[in-house]
Amino acid sequence: EEQWELQGKAGTLELGVSIARQISPALPASARAKYCVLFVPGMPQVQFGNARMNDPLPTRIMQKCWSIGLPTLRFDYSGCGRSRGTMCGPESTASMAQEACLMLRRMLDTHCERAVVVAFSAGNVCVAEELGRAHQEGRLAAYVNLSHGTRAMALAVNDPVKGLEVLKDPNPAEMPKEWLEIVDALDVPSLYIVGDKDRITPAIDIKSVLSRKSRKDAACPMAELKVFPGKHAFEEGEDAEAPAEAIKAFLLQALSFSNAADDAR
Repeated sequence: EEQWELQGKAGTLELGVSIARQISPALPASARAKYCVLFVPGMPQVQFGNARMNDPLPTRIMQKCWSIGLPTLRFDYSGCGRSRGTMCGPESTASMAQEACLMLRRMLDTHCERAVVVAFSAGNVCVAEELGRAHQEGRLAAYVNLSHGTRAMALAVNDPVKGLEVLKDPNPAEMPKEWLEIVDALDVPSLYIVGDKDRITPAIDIKSVLSRKSRKDAACPMAELKVFPGKHAFEEGEDAEAPAEAIKAFLLQALSFSNAADDAR
């Protein structure tokens, strides 16, 4: 574990990170790995589950990545876990977005040629801007969207009855236009995972995202949806094992595809 200093809009951020580097006697210590996996957490408040970089879900996913030789990076938001500063409130994700984007850029600048982004819950929206930029640069190898939380705002509604109506609405939820434009443009292998008991991420919402005709990969889909037993954070018992194993299998296939595409060029 390390403490990284990142230059944010309002000054220096000191974030706790956990990094597993690629070590090879054939490579100098300064050599960058071909790929590195960044885990982007969701809301940092403990009540949302798996809010710390060392919590069960991110730890299980990182272990699966290590088992296939992938370097990894995970971090805590300001005021959370190993990071200093003040934690943002549930109603504001601006500081989280800044930190997630800075972390992805730092990883690309100093640790790897191409990124694999595994984003959990609100982390998907937080890292979206830099994710899109990395893709435009040809430096995004694969994307995993885990428990997006498409209807999370229903939990913040003052009227419980109205909030429940949003959660039970059988129609696909309306997604942020900016985020949709970014994921529509992706033509890299992508995996979307939801739990069958995740009340704030019904599978129908993700299906509607993946079926959009405006997607760049509409003619030849490169994204898939998998549903596993579990709630939003897969926090009960061994619930995290199935999605973590699915991510491992997906990355083995996705990065083989990426390597073949590189060879073809």
